[in-house]
Amino acid sequence: VNRGQRSTSNISAFVFQFLDQFALLLLDSGHEHLAFVAGVENTSTSRDRERGFLERLHERGYHDLMRVQGNYTYESAYEATQTLLKQDMMPDAFFCANDIMAIGAMDAIRASGLQIPQDASVLGFDDIPMASWGSYQLTTISQNVDDMIQATIELMQAKIANPLTSSRTVHVAGELIVRSSVKNL
Repeated sequence: VNRGQRSTSNISAFVFQFLDQFALLLLDSGHEHLAFVAGVENTSTSRDRERGFLERLHERGYHDLMRVQGNYTYESAYEATQTLLKQDMMPDAFFCANDIMAIGAMDAIRASGLQIPQDASVLGFDDIPMASWGSYQLTTISQNVDDMIQATIELMQAKIANPLTSSRTVHVAGELIVRSSVKNL
């Protein structure tokens, strides 16, 4: 599920529509210095999220995205965010490849004496339960896991019924969850 292998069927969240919305949210709300906190290198999930976000920014004339490696962990995102906050041109918005990294980024931003969203906005991906906690209120994308599971079952049943069934990709819609981690929304 969600790995994008061409030789096998796969299910993935249809993320590009949301990455377009993320790009618009950040640029239209006045952000000028954007950063992406990437997941594990060479994984399709991280590559797709980064590529989609970057393409949407480029389509809108933005070409100065800062990038750091986060490896999908709280600790790595916390450290990566601290590194970005020490730059001469500190980011005013962070898009993290998953919510746990976004939470790490938020804690690093606050530990630096900055406020969310007044000084820096943060976006995540996955809508984990902590994203809705009062201290985070993270704007994120929710993947419809139940629909992804159902689509996986249907693909498996089709393959069992006919082993010669060709591989295909099924995109499952997600949902943009707007909370209070982005300024001017």
